[in-house]
Amino acid sequence: MASCISQGDGLSVTDSPGQGVFTVTMRSLQRHDTGLYSCAVQAGGEIRAVGDSYSITVINGSPDLSVRDIMVNGEEGGTVTVQCLYSDKDKYTKKTWCRRNMEKSCLQTWHRTETFDRNRTKLHVNNVQRIMTVTLTRLEMKDTDWYWCGVGDLNFPVHITVSHQTQSKLNTEQSMTLK
Repeated sequence: MASCISQGDGLSVTDSPGQGVFTVTMRSLQRHDTGLYSCAVQAGGEIRAVGDSYSITVINGSPDLSVRDIMVNGEEGGTVTVQCLYSDKDKYTKKTWCRRNMEKSCLQTWHRTETFDRNRTKLHVNNVQRIMTVTLTRLEMKDTDWYWCGVGDLNFPVHITVSHQTQSKLNTEQSMTLK
């Protein structure tokens, strides 16, 4: 699982070809950076646009929706936690957690403070701190995918990557079981 990083003038691109993901990070944004952006890849000498165009608006203050980590990693059998942060004005709007291409299985709630548990996913809303916490347990390799954290009509992507347990951890667990 190799990664390549390219940086310059507040922009960095991290390419993880093994996962089929590249991440663009823009730093020190100013109002004049507001605009329409597109991603592209070069393959076989040809440059192709990837996905839709993205409208970026630079604002002063906190955004209405954000996540603590856009890329989250966990091991098989383990647990990962995603924290979605939302603005005060979105306290009383619906909160959702969805997996890409599986919108029918989204978890959602309208409640101010609630913990909702389904299968291996727990969604907890804390309107006092304006944080929606999603916890995925007993991770499986097939859980690797893009997910969406949603508040009202806003969505924020999160990529979860599940890797195999390390051999030393497996040996420790096996020796603990044998005793």
